[in-house]
Amino acid sequence: MIVYLLKMTACSGILLLVYLLFLEREKMHQFNRFYLLFAIVFSGAVPLISVDGRAPLMPDLLNRSVVTQHVQPAPTVPTSPASIRNPDAPAVVDTEKPVPFTNMFYWVYAFITAGFLLRFGRNLVVLVKKAVRNPVARWQGTRVVLLREDTPIYSFFNTIYVNENDFRQQRIEAELLAHETAHIHQKHSLDILFMELVLAFGWLNPVLFLYRKAIELNHEFLADEAVNSAYGNPKRYQHLLLAKLRTNSEGTLTSRFNFSGTKKRMIMITKSSNPAGMLLKKVALAPVIFVVGFLFSEHSQAQEKTKPVPRLETKAAKPESVGQGASPAELEDYERIVKEAKLPLPAGQQARFPRYGFDWGHEGREVADQIFRKMTSQQQANATQARGFAPIPTRPPKKSPSPAYFESLKNGKKYAIWIHDRPVSNSALNRYKPSDFAYSLSSYVYNNARSKRFPQPYQVSLLTEAEYEKLYKGWNAPDNKAE
Repeated sequence: MIVYLLKMTACSGILLLVYLLFLEREKMHQFNRFYLLFAIVFSGAVPLISVDGRAPLMPDLLNRSVVTQHVQPAPTVPTSPASIRNPDAPAVVDTEKPVPFTNMFYWVYAFITAGFLLRFGRNLVVLVKKAVRNPVARWQGTRVVLLREDTPIYSFFNTIYVNENDFRQQRIEAELLAHETAHIHQKHSLDILFMELVLAFGWLNPVLFLYRKAIELNHEFLADEAVNSAYGNPKRYQHLLLAKLRTNSEGTLTSRFNFSGTKKRMIMITKSSNPAGMLLKKVALAPVIFVVGFLFSEHSQAQEKTKPVPRLETKAAKPESVGQGASPAELEDYERIVKEAKLPLPAGQQARFPRYGFDWGHEGREVADQIFRKMTSQQQANATQARGFAPIPTRPPKKSPSPAYFESLKNGKKYAIWIHDRPVSNSALNRYKPSDFAYSLSSYVYNNARSKRFPQPYQVSLLTEAEYEKLYKGWNAPDNKAE
């Protein structure tokens, strides 16, 4: 949450700075209105957007697990006992305890947020009561609520609020009423409500309070522009605003004269526009927003799938060793074994045998290897060749996880757990004991291979007795010396 808050604050701050330096003094108030609203939404959404940085996936010839960003497979079975991480190696058990200040922070946040929401609701209730309990008049079709209290003119949604005596005795200038009518027609109250809700939940970002001031001042620019278009006397309007300058004690939900920006309003009323300059600034905003969005989005490395490296097959591969010659009976046995491997090919071509998990048995494989090495070079060239003979692997000795290591696997921040070839929550280990498992496989996941579902640096697959026998079926008996 802290990282998100920092990114949101920095992003909103940069976009607001762009507005204050290049946009605020231009007479394109309608564009500025939507820019400010867009900047708030954009700043809140950008840190949640994930941008993939593509990293080529190199062919892995050893025991690294290939993990994409979207699909997280179970830990890969290593190809040799030496590549299996020792499950009883000293494991760093996460002994961190929840910091009490974390819970306190959330309580404080909830309390202050509730205060903002209550204040927001109270202001709404006050305005509704005033609209219901006081007499109503009309000015050029606009609803006007007449208040007995001494208050400056202001508006909210489709209603103008004024002092009753001032209105009945016509002491309120038509320009001021037109100003508030402009707020109503342009629906500025929607922006105010939006900002109140944003601040209620996002008050931790101090830049949002500056956005509220900028939005309110831009509302005044828009209303002033409407008045000048209707009455065409900017000098008189400037004098009128100065004459009406006084303190406003109303709530923040109403559109009203923002006297803190009076100087800027006086300048803007008589300022001339520059269409070419405004168009240039609008166009220049696109790359600025793109760069800001890229800088503050979430960057993750996703591996690209590469084409598998093809095996090179030759019709007359150089034999690994040449013997004195095999008998006709041995040659027949060799060809029979190749056919039982379900890979019969014409003489002189390779038959690629799987390295492990042969469906034709270890004994036959060893015999084929011995006969092939016994052949002469001419016999090897004429025979169906089976390249890639590899030593039959030795299964690792059974060993249940130690109690300390098993307990450390319950740390969900460090370990992703698989049981029965399916991912399970770390809390599921509470239903088991270490002796329930005959072996465990552990692999490290590099940063660019982790995903949102499995962000842990380690993957562990726990094997029961049956799963152990199934996985290592056909492997040589375990080396007792490794016990």
